[in-house]
Amino acid sequence: MRLIFLFISLSFCFSLYSQKQIDLEKSNIKWYGKKISGGGHYGTIKFIAGSLNFEGSKIIEGEFIADLNTINVKDISGNGKNRLENHLKSEDFFSVSKYSTANLIISESAILESGSYNVIGNLTIRGITHGVKFKIEPLNKNSYNAKLTFNRAKYDVKHRSGSFFKNLGDKLILDDIDLEVKIILN
Repeated sequence: MRLIFLFISLSFCFSLYSQKQIDLEKSNIKWYGKKISGGGHYGTIKFIAGSLNFEGSKIIEGEFIADLNTINVKDISGNGKNRLENHLKSEDFFSVSKYSTANLIISESAILESGSYNVIGNLTIRGITHGVKFKIEPLNKNSYNAKLTFNRAKYDVKHRSGSFFKNLGDKLILDDIDLEVKIILN
């Protein structure tokens, strides 16, 4: 009898937890970098893996891996686009030859009255990890939007950063990088 009860209890527990993989073709990251003088650049990055873990309908954990080799500049074209993409992949910025991925691990979340989630996790860029907090908004059962801002200086991205260099004037690039993430689950 005890064995049957244990089996039923374990079956019930496992049915409460589920993991859903992201659709790698439909999910994406949009990034925005800004200059002190106004303007800036924006583009996309693709995921190579990602999942969200649920307890019932609540997000409890997640892990996402972005392929920094896919950094794509969307606001310019031609040689300028190619130069900027290569520069963003260089040692000046994300050092993609050494650190080809960026990782986000969600460790906890709290659901809000609006149905959105306040999320806490760890973001790793260039092999450096820092805690982050952001919001995930469900659009429907399998679709979510998230907005996250990170300070690139914390990840040793120094190029034209006021955190590392003085007197840059209008050459200064702001340290905060804004991300808009579209998550579509399979």
